[in-house]
Amino acid sequence: MFEKLSNVIDLALGRPQVTTLKGPVGPVNSLSISPSGNFLASTDGVKIWDLTTLQEVTISRHHARERTQISCVSWLNLTNDLALDTLCYGNIFGYLVFLQRRQDTLHFQVVHSARVARGGEIICIATCFSEEGPVRLATSTRDKCVQIWNFDIKAHVLSPIHSKMYEKEKDIVPKALAFDSNHDLFVFDLYDGGIYKYSSKDAKVLSHQALKSMIGNAAVDLSKRMVVVDNLSDGMDLYNLDTAEYMETFLTRRTSANVFPKSVAFANQSRAVVGGSDHGIVYIFDRKSGHVIHSLKYAKKGGVETLAVQDSRKNDCVLLAAASSTCSEATYIRIWKWKPKEKVGTTSTPTLVFRVAMIILIVFAIILFRGLTVLWQDLNFSTILIPATEDTPKCIDFTVRIPARWLSS
Repeated sequence: MFEKLSNVIDLALGRPQVTTLKGPVGPVNSLSISPSGNFLASTDGVKIWDLTTLQEVTISRHHARERTQISCVSWLNLTNDLALDTLCYGNIFGYLVFLQRRQDTLHFQVVHSARVARGGEIICIATCFSEEGPVRLATSTRDKCVQIWNFDIKAHVLSPIHSKMYEKEKDIVPKALAFDSNHDLFVFDLYDGGIYKYSSKDAKVLSHQALKSMIGNAAVDLSKRMVVVDNLSDGMDLYNLDTAEYMETFLTRRTSANVFPKSVAFANQSRAVVGGSDHGIVYIFDRKSGHVIHSLKYAKKGGVETLAVQDSRKNDCVLLAAASSTCSEATYIRIWKWKPKEKVGTTSTPTLVFRVAMIILIVFAIILFRGLTVLWQDLNFSTILIPATEDTPKCIDFTVRIPARWLSS
């Protein structure tokens, strides 16, 4: 009830409306929203949620070593066949597993699994859009290996293309990956803040840029040639993707001595930048001005490090899912729907007046309802007979019902 009332107020204020998925979950290292916007995948084990019913979807049973301690999840980006919703995930044992939805059902089954690289933890999966043929994806592992693959979603065949193994003495951990429009691969290193670009043809290094900070996570906008990174300090930094030129910092404050990587993302056609924090708040910034548009409360305390963001064409809104990867107790996945109907960072006078009027009406309605409820419960009616007098006809006897407590006073 309180969540519904909160959503009514949020709607009047133009704030994102929140939904909490049923059932607690443990620490969540990765979230991913399907291209269709119908499903959400999470890494508490491996779970898939139907975003229409907010219920968990069934997954076929498979080997325990493949379905435990999941480290990352990613949906394959298919532009021409959403009937074949396909999820891939990796775990700490180096298994790369593919789940596909059976047509006309909500049941997902394993269609392929393989152990990759040296068997180290898979820490990131990146995919690129595919209109025809196999889907291209890349994986990075804790043992410093980056591999590029093709996966045929119909034949369920995984084929290696290139691999890159970093030397053990180099302090490089490929924390985030992203494909360029021509299938070249960007690799973002955790410790040295480096952006490496590798050729899709022969995996040779095309460029190497160094940022001013470490990289906890990264998100790329290819059309605007920008990258936003979690700087593992006080917020997010925005850079030019090709030149590594610094552009902006979005401050989220730091309240804890412990530092954990946090998800970052672009939203609303990259007009906004989204990031987590170590104090339970998800921030949405205006990319151009750097101002905070919304501060979404995930929890009263603790961090919110894991995010998934998608511009939904179907509902003309932004879907934002959030969870914690560092919680020691059971927690929840929260989902917000944000409808940025106007240009980010601006609010017209008529819209502002309408929102204020809506808030006043809602508050007045709540006060009136509560007041009437209390009054009705408080009134203990008594009946008083007022007899007729000599000045009035005897047939005009009538009764008046008044609260008994008025008589006592």
